[in-house]
Amino acid sequence: MTASSDNFGGNGDYTAMAENYDRIMLRGQYYDYEAIAGHLAAVAARRLLELGVGTGLVIEHLLLKYRSDYEAVTGVDMTAAMLACARDRLQFWPQVDLRDQNIVSLDLGATYDLAFSYGGPCYFVPDGAGSWCMISHIRDDAANACGLARVAEHLAPAGRLLLGIQEPHSDYSRGLGDGTTYEQRLSPLPGGFRKRYLLTQGRRTLVDQTTDYRVFPYAEALGLLSAGGLQPVTRDQHHGPMFLEFARP
Repeated sequence: MTASSDNFGGNGDYTAMAENYDRIMLRGQYYDYEAIAGHLAAVAARRLLELGVGTGLVIEHLLLKYRSDYEAVTGVDMTAAMLACARDRLQFWPQVDLRDQNIVSLDLGATYDLAFSYGGPCYFVPDGAGSWCMISHIRDDAANACGLARVAEHLAPAGRLLLGIQEPHSDYSRGLGDGTTYEQRLSPLPGGFRKRYLLTQGRRTLVDQTTDYRVFPYAEALGLLSAGGLQPVTRDQHHGPMFLEFARP
């Protein structure tokens, strides 16, 4: 939702989205942060990397309610206004390091036991035929391959990448209980779709942002991950309904 570089299609006022992101996510019950954090806390890891940290909601839930004993927690995002919110939210945890970085050129000078993305650069949704497809904020195929390879290079040997599983994107409108209404509208694009995010208050528009997404069938997604050095973990070891897991050999 927050990407804003040449490889990431989209436009709109990213500052406005950052200012209203928590309202949409929390009041709109967009994600189940308790469940996401609980799943992550159960994974044995000392060094954690979040891809697409946003305003820091996942890390806050994880550190505040489940685990605060990580040696290092790094979050990357490409939207300065989002990172500003995250830095304010997470300022009291000294092990947290937030960086303005694009995964296509990811360079953190460190390795991690566990990296994850939930609604960040890439994640999975059911494809309606008993499998998955990968949704990516990155429209360019070569950039997708490069980004996954860069993530893999930041994993320690046997390190894992968890990519979130979400419901398929859809059109809908929902009142948030504070006089605002959140809407999202989809339109098709070759190899993907465009999503428009709207937040209104009466006749006033608070957020109007569009993001272009690339969709990869599961076999193509596995090919990209494998080319980057990541192999799927067997299905019975997936972390419940929240994530698909991949590992660096």
